[in-house]
Amino acid sequence: DGPSENNSGRGLASAGQAALEEAGGIRVSAETSRRIACDAGKVVMRHDADGNVLDVGRKTRTIPPALRRALASRDQHCRFPGCEARRCDAHHVKHWADGGVTKLDNLVLLCRRHHRAVHEEGFGLTLDAEGQPQFTQPGGAPLPAVPTAPAWTGVPLASTDAKLAEDGIEIDSQTSIPNWDGERLDLPYVIGVAWRPGENPGTEKTA
Repeated sequence: DGPSENNSGRGLASAGQAALEEAGGIRVSAETSRRIACDAGKVVMRHDADGNVLDVGRKTRTIPPALRRALASRDQHCRFPGCEARRCDAHHVKHWADGGVTKLDNLVLLCRRHHRAVHEEGFGLTLDAEGQPQFTQPGGAPLPAVPTAPAWTGVPLASTDAKLAEDGIEIDSQTSIPNWDGERLDLPYVIGVAWRPGENPGTEKTA
């Protein structure tokens, strides 16, 4: 969804009101219902004045399969800054309940965690002039696409280097190379060395 002023959707209640009752009888908030409706299956049911079901329509998807594939091909993963999750929902930047269209340029992939953050935790999402998603924090401050790198002064690992030198430990380009040559584990040999029936672990034989 977009900024909070767009939360008065048609067909869905305004923010803060219970709007959806799921099959299990669980009532959820309006924003939760809007998040679920972003990318879901829909079944239209007609009722009479007494609540009796008159007709049940076919199940359809909010996002058609072909459009879903195009979106996945474009975005590849969740577009929230720093997230590369690939199991994602298709999020309407301008919700269809507010008149937003279900087109590629109004959709963004968001993982379930960040889809919830945008709908229910106050994070904002808009598109810039080039169609790139721009996120804001709950307070309205921009959320950079790449976090600012920490500012280092001097030699960052100077204290670590001094401690290693004090302990006589030298680390070079060969330190992380293991002695293992890649041969398969000789399991019978390992068992023969490690398991000696009749001996108590941790005790030494005496002559």
